[in-house]
Amino acid sequence: MFKWFENLKIKIVKRILEKYAPKGEFLAYINKKEAEILKKLGGAGLEIKPTGIKSYFSIGSFFSSAVEFVTKPLLKTVAKKGGWKGLLSGGLKQFAFSFIASAVFSFAYKKLAGKPKQPDFNSFTNEAVARKSLIRSPVAVRSIIYGEVRKGGAIVHAETLNDNKDLYLVIALCGHEVNSIGSVFFNDTEITTGQIDGSGNVTSGTFSGKAQIIKHLGSSTQTVDTVLDSASSVWTSNHRLRGIAYLTVKLTFDSDVFPNGIPNISAVIQGRKILNVTTSATAYSNNPANVIYNYLTSSDGLGASTSEIDLASFQQARSDCEDSITITGGTQNRYTCNGVIELNKKPVEAIEDLVSSCAGTLTYQQGKFKLKVGKATTSTRILTDTDLAGELKIVTRPKRSQLYNKVKGTFVDANTNFSIKEFNTQESSTFQTSDGETIVNEIELPFTTDPVEAQRLALIVLKQSRQMMTLELLLKPEHLDFGVGDVFGFTSTKLGFTNKKFFILAYTLNADLSVSIVAQEYADSVYDFNAVAEQVTLDTASAISLPSATTVVAPSSITASDTLNASSDGIVDVVLTATIQIPTTEAFIGQFELEYKKSTDSVYVSAGRSSTNTFQISGVEDGALYDLRGRVINTAGVKSSLVSAQHLVIGGTEPPSNCEDLAVSISGKSLTLSWLKPPDLDLKETEIRHSTDLNNATWIGSQTLTKVSRTSTSVSLPAKKGSYLVKHIDKLNNFSIQATIVSTNITKITGLNFHATFLETISGNTGVKQDVAVVQDGADHYIVLATKTDFDDGLNNFETNTTQFFDSGGVLTNTKALGFYNFTNVFDLSQSGQVKLEPKLLSTAEDRDRIFDAVTTSSNNQNGHFDTEPSHFDGDVSSFADIILQVATSNDNNTYSGFSDFNTTGEYSARYYKFRLKLRSNNSSANPKVSGMSVDVDVPDRIEQGADQVTSSGSKTITFSPPYLQEYAIGISSQNLQNGDRHTITSKTLGGFTINYFNSSGSAIDRSFDFISKGF
Repeated sequence: MFKWFENLKIKIVKRILEKYAPKGEFLAYINKKEAEILKKLGGAGLEIKPTGIKSYFSIGSFFSSAVEFVTKPLLKTVAKKGGWKGLLSGGLKQFAFSFIASAVFSFAYKKLAGKPKQPDFNSFTNEAVARKSLIRSPVAVRSIIYGEVRKGGAIVHAETLNDNKDLYLVIALCGHEVNSIGSVFFNDTEITTGQIDGSGNVTSGTFSGKAQIIKHLGSSTQTVDTVLDSASSVWTSNHRLRGIAYLTVKLTFDSDVFPNGIPNISAVIQGRKILNVTTSATAYSNNPANVIYNYLTSSDGLGASTSEIDLASFQQARSDCEDSITITGGTQNRYTCNGVIELNKKPVEAIEDLVSSCAGTLTYQQGKFKLKVGKATTSTRILTDTDLAGELKIVTRPKRSQLYNKVKGTFVDANTNFSIKEFNTQESSTFQTSDGETIVNEIELPFTTDPVEAQRLALIVLKQSRQMMTLELLLKPEHLDFGVGDVFGFTSTKLGFTNKKFFILAYTLNADLSVSIVAQEYADSVYDFNAVAEQVTLDTASAISLPSATTVVAPSSITASDTLNASSDGIVDVVLTATIQIPTTEAFIGQFELEYKKSTDSVYVSAGRSSTNTFQISGVEDGALYDLRGRVINTAGVKSSLVSAQHLVIGGTEPPSNCEDLAVSISGKSLTLSWLKPPDLDLKETEIRHSTDLNNATWIGSQTLTKVSRTSTSVSLPAKKGSYLVKHIDKLNNFSIQATIVSTNITKITGLNFHATFLETISGNTGVKQDVAVVQDGADHYIVLATKTDFDDGLNNFETNTTQFFDSGGVLTNTKALGFYNFTNVFDLSQSGQVKLEPKLLSTAEDRDRIFDAVTTSSNNQNGHFDTEPSHFDGDVSSFADIILQVATSNDNNTYSGFSDFNTTGEYSARYYKFRLKLRSNNSSANPKVSGMSVDVDVPDRIEQGADQVTSSGSKTITFSPPYLQEYAIGISSQNLQNGDRHTITSKTLGGFTINYFNSSGSAIDRSFDFISKGF
C-alpha cells in the first residue's frame, strides 16, 4: 500500500546524499546512530582532518536497503522526528513531514510564531558583519549572492611590485557571475563609480591617486585582468577566474592614506542572474519567488529538478511579491530578497532564511515544492462538524512561553551602507495591557535590506501572534489533499464558528487514512499595512555616522609671534612661537606637526611633532620672512592636509619700547632726567635730545645732547629752557616708536643773558654744500641730501614710476648717506669770550622709496604692507634720518678748530664761530629736510669792579677790556665827600666810562671812590 511512499523517500534521500556529500561541498554533522545506519547501508562516515567533521562520501548499496532504512522510522514517527532531514544533518529545523506534505518552511507560522526566538549571535549577526570583511585565508567558503548586497571576499592573490610601492590584490567575491559591481568600500569609505575612471584609477576623494580598482563580473568567457597581467610575472593570461566575480585592486603605499595597512575592501554587488518564473528570461532579480526557485533548482542549492517545482505557485508568489505597497513618501514592492548564502550552510537553513524575506511558506506536496508568500488569501474550502472523523481539541491561548507582544530584531540596512541594524521595534500597548507585561520576541531578517520592509515583516509577526487559537482536528480521508500552509474556513455549531479562517501548521496521515491537522486561526488583516499609522522612521544608535579614521579635519590657521630670549650667559636670540589652530570637529587628535623655512629657501625644516599645538623655534633671523605649515595627525597616524602661514620676524627688528615715566628735576644750572628701566633685552643705549620748542618739539627737529648706556636710568645735563626728548635704541639701531618728552619752562637761567640769534637764510645761493642740495617747494626752500645718481640717470621714465617719489630718480636707496651744509656767514662775537650756544632747527624727513599706498619693502618690513609696519603705519623715517648742527671756533677768523657736534653744555670760548649742518641717512632712503636753522647766543654775566679809585683834576676814566657786549649797570661808592659834593658819569660806552666830581659851587674837585659794573 505504501510502496510509492517508500520509493518517494528513497528518491529524496538518495538525491540529497549523492548530490552533496561526495563533492565535499556540504559537510553534514553525523551522529553515532546515523553513522551506524550509513555503514549498514554501505556508506561510511569519515573524519576529514583537521576539522574533525565527518562527511558521508559514498552511497554504496544504499538503494537496495533504503526501504528498511526509511519506512520503519518514518512510519513510526511520521514527521515529528525529522524524516530525511536526519540523514542530511541530524538536526535541521522543525520539518513538517507527512504523506502528502513532505516538508514545510514557514515564516510567520512556524519560525516566528510560538515560543519567542532567542537571538543567536553566532549566526546572522556575525554573518552579516563578516560578509563585508576581507578574508585573508587560502581556504574560503563559496557563496551565492541574491539581490543587492555589500560584500567582501577572499584574497586569492597578493603581490607587491614597483619596489614594494604597489600592492596588487585579487579579491574573489563569489563563485558565480553577477549582474554588476557598484561602489567599492575601503573600510567604511565609499568609492563611487563616479570616482573611478575608465582605467580603474580612483580620481577623487581620500584614495585619489593611491588606488586602482578593476571589476570583473565573473562571466564564463571573461579574460585575464590586463593590468595585473602586464605588471606581474606570476599572474598570466591563464588566470582568468571564469565563473568568479572578483576585484583587482592596486594600492600605492602612503602611510597617511593607509595608516593601518591593507583596508577592509568590500563592494556593493547586484548578484546572480536568475530565471524569471513567469517570463522564463534570465536576468538580475531580487524577487523572492525567483530567488527561492533558483536556490531549489541550482546545483549550488538543493539541486531539485524543475519537475519538482509547482511552477504555478511560484508564478503567483512572484506576482504577489511585486504588489505595490504604499509607504510614507512613495511605494515599494511587497517583498524583496537581498542577501548571501554561504555554501557551507545547511540547505534547509538557507531556505528558511530565504522564506523569511517574504513571510512565506514552502511545502513539498505530491512530489513538488510549493511556495506561498505572506498575503491575505481566500479559503481553499469550508469545513463543518460533519468533516470531522473524531474529536477536536481547541487551545484558546498559547502557553506563556509562546506568547509575545513586542517584536524586535535585526536586518541589514542598504540605506546605511548595508550595516546591520535593529529595525524599529513593533509593539502593541493593547496586547501588553492584556498580557500584563511586555514580552519580547527577537527575530532576524537576513534577506531584508529596507527598513520599512523590515517593519512590515515584524508587524506581520506581531499581528499573527495574537491569532492565538489553535485547533487539532481529525479529518475524514476525503481531505487527504490538504497541505501545510492551506487556509480553510471552519463552521461549527459546537464552537459557534461561522466560516472562521484557520491556517494549517502540521499535517499527519494516519494508518486508517484519516488526516490529523494542527491549525492556527487566521486573519486577513495580519498582512495589512497603514503607512500613516504604522510606519516609523528608523532612528537607532546604529544609524549614527561615525568619523572616518582616514579623514582628518585640517586646522584652519596658524598664528605666529616672536620674542627675544636671553640665555643665562647673556646671549639674546629671537624665538618664533607658532600655534596651530585646533579643529573643533576633529575628535581623535593625536599629535600636531609643524615645519618652517625662510621664504627664500626651498626646503622645509621640521619643528617636530607634539601633543600640544604650540611650537617654539629658536634662533630665527631678524627681519626674515618665514613660511610655516602645519597639520593634525589623528590617533591612527593619519595626517590632515597642510595649512600654511607666513610670519615676518621682528623680534630684534621690533622697535624698543617707549621711554616710560620720564621725569625731570632742576637744581641750579643743572637738571636730572630719570626713567624706568626698559624691558627690552636687546637694548643698546638711550639717546637724549633737546629742542627750544616748548609745545611742538619733534625728534627730527631736536639736537642730540648725549647717549647713555643700556643700564642707565638717569642722566645729568645743563638746565635749558625747552623740551627734552628721549628714545631707547636697540642693538640693531632701532629707535623707540615715540619720543617721550618733558618740558622745562624756565624763564631765565641765572647767570645767562641772551645776546643774539644767528640766523641762516636758506636759498639756492646760500651756504657751502657737500652732498646736499637746496630744493624749492613753492616759496619754501629745504636743505636735503643729494641723490647718488643724477635725476635723469634712471633706467625708466620718471613719469612711469608709481612706487617712489618723483625726485628719487627711479633708483632705490639712491640717497647719499652723509652730507654737509656750511652756514653762509661767520658769527663774530666782536671779542673773545665765553658763550652758550643754543641751536634751533625747523626740519622734517621723508623716504623717497616709500609712497604710503605703494609700500614695497624696508629694512623693517619685508612684507611691504603698511599695516604690518613694526613702528608707525606710515614708517619711521625719523629714526633713519639725523640732523646735527656742528660748530668750529676761532679767535682770529683764520685758524679754526675742526667741526664737532655741539657739546652737552653748549658752552664755548672764542670770538668767531662757524656753523655747519650735518645730514645723515641711515638707510640711503630716508632723507632729512631742513627749512630753517638758527643759533641763539647767550653770554654769561660779567662784573667789573675797582676800589679806592682817585680822580685827577676832578675826573677819572674807567676802561673795560674787553668791552661789554651790551649795556651794563654801574654802581659808585664815593669816599670823603663834603656837604654839597656830587658826581656825574660821562662818556659811557661798552668800553668804559668817565666819572667827574664837583663841590657845592660847581668847581671840580678830586675825590676817591669804589665802582662795580654788571652786564655781559
